[in-house]
Parts: sequence; C-alpha cells; structure tokens
Amino acid sequence: MNTKKSSKKIFTLVAAIVVAISAHLVVASGSVGGGGGPSKFGHVYTQGKAIFFKKIACGEGCPMTRKEVTADKAKEIVSAIRSRNELSKTESEMDKVVSSLEESEIEKVEHYLARRFKIKD
Repeated sequence: MNTKKSSKKIFTLVAAIVVAISAHLVVASGSVGGGGGPSKFGHVYTQGKAIFFKKIACGEGCPMTRKEVTADKAKEIVSAIRSRNELSKTESEMDKVVSSLEESEIEKVEHYLARRFKIKD
C-alpha cells in the first residue's frame, strides 16, 4: 500500500516537472538573443512607412498619391536621399520630395523604401 502512495507522489512530481519545463520552453522559443518584439530596424521600418504615407504619398497636398508609388518612384526617392549631399546642377522632382522631410525622418523613409522595394546600394 505504501508503494502505491510513493509511486503516485513520484508520478505527480515528475508530471509537475515536465509541465514546468514545457512551459519554460514554450516561452523561451524564438531566435537567439531573446524574444520581445520588433528589432530596432523593425521600428525604423514602421516609422519610415508612417512618415512616407503621411508626408509624401498621402494624396491631397502631398507630392504623390498612394497609387503613384511604384518601385521606380521608390528608387528615384532613395537615389535622391542617398545623393542629397552631392552637388547637382539641377534639382530633380524627387529632390523636392526629399526636402519636405525633416533631417530625422530622411533615414527612416530611406530604410522603409529600400526594404519594401528591395533597393540595393
């Protein structure tokens, strides 16, 4: 009779340990470096997207509409951003678009467009 009580206690203890370990593994699953939401670059992408659609492709009062946003337009904007410090004889249409952004917004918009439209350096 004592053996049944002991084995029941051991079984209960083992079951509790298995449940505790399983719960820990479920919470700990994910990529190396811990979980916990979007990375810094995920935030930059999200912020860049919000800025882009608020200041550049919002429709009325903005340089373009959402329908006009194409991979080619995105490449032109990224090119204008990347070359904004270079001397140029003429100002392009996209230079004007970029000039509507604040300095802190430019990098975020570039990151969003480059990632969204797979624009390489």
